[in-house]
This record gives sequence, C-alpha cells and structure tokens, in this order.
Amino acid sequence: TVGVLDRHVELRIDDDGIGFSTTDGAARARGLGLLSLDERSKLLGGSFDLETGPGKGTHICIRLPLPSHPLR
Repeated sequence: TVGVLDRHVELRIDDDGIGFSTTDGAARARGLGLLSLDERSKLLGGSFDLETGPGKGTHICIRLPLPSHPLR
C-alpha cells in the first residue's frame, strides 16, 4: 500500500510467506536489495523498517518526507 500521512509518504509491503532470518550471514550475502533500500531511505531523510523471521512472513515500511514546496 502507498499512502500520505501528515508530511510523509509511506510504502508498506506485507508478505505472509515463510519469512527469513536477519541474523543469518548466508542470507545477507545473497544480495544488497534490502540494504540499499535502508540506505536510500535514510539518505532521503526517511526511515526503513523490516520485520521478519522464519515462519513469520515479512513486513516492510518505508517512510519518506514530502517536500515543503509543491513539485513542479
């Protein structure tokens, strides 16, 4: 889902699949996608939250501030 809350845009991704371990070194070595999302969110002044675990699905929430002036 995508929505606007106060002065932020929020993107939520909810997956009721098998989830994964965030402490498993082998899982982290497979790619940079989630790490890149976290870094880019913070570079834009926002936040990146990840909740997951084996057998628990995966939930991601990215919040980014909206500009104080209208986009042109």
